[in-house]
Amino acid sequence: MDWREYQKQAAALFESIGCSAEIEKKVQGVRGVHEIDVWVSRSIYGLEHHWAVECKYWKSSVTKQHVLTLKGIVDDVGADRGILLSRSGFQSGTISMAERSNITLASLEEMHESIRDELERYTLSSLEKKAVLIAEGLHNLYVTESRSENGFISGTSRPKEGVDSSLVMNMGGKLSVLEFGFKKVKTGKKEFPLSFNEDGNTIKKTDSVSVFIEEASKIIAEADHLN
Repeated sequence: MDWREYQKQAAALFESIGCSAEIEKKVQGVRGVHEIDVWVSRSIYGLEHHWAVECKYWKSSVTKQHVLTLKGIVDDVGADRGILLSRSGFQSGTISMAERSNITLASLEEMHESIRDELERYTLSSLEKKAVLIAEGLHNLYVTESRSENGFISGTSRPKEGVDSSLVMNMGGKLSVLEFGFKKVKTGKKEFPLSFNEDGNTIKKTDSVSVFIEEASKIIAEADHLN
């Protein structure tokens, strides 16, 4: 294997999980154009994600300076994450530095083992952002009217013309439960709230992240049609 083959294998790894991967992609940043070894893109629930992957097929280990350089490129091009793949490991202190940033350090073999977990985290993040945007959209389906009485200002909300308020309120409740579920997933709890059960009072839960993602996707898709 040589450095070119190393890049190709890295690109193939990301493509195997449904991402697009472009080798030696020139990406425009704020301060200039950067050539990225592997530029990874994926659209998840209408949100675009980009990862800048640098491949170091070297005999020597990667230094802190290389981590800082990649961090600067990631920030300049607006990528969500930088990934530094090294054939020969990393010098002392580089891993702790990367852990405090949005840079992942790994060998190609380690990336094979962790990439699906990495994608799961991004899927959850995308779903959560989408749910927040939809909830804001539902709020905009109401008109707030303010009035002053005896020196006090009060406000009331009413649905806009043609809006089914009971349907919107029901969906808002579902999104609130999901919001709580996302927090539980991120804190590593064993059960994640999903939605209301059929009785409308008790909460449906799951202990599977993949089930949570699947069910949350359905609820968010349903809510998206109301906006």
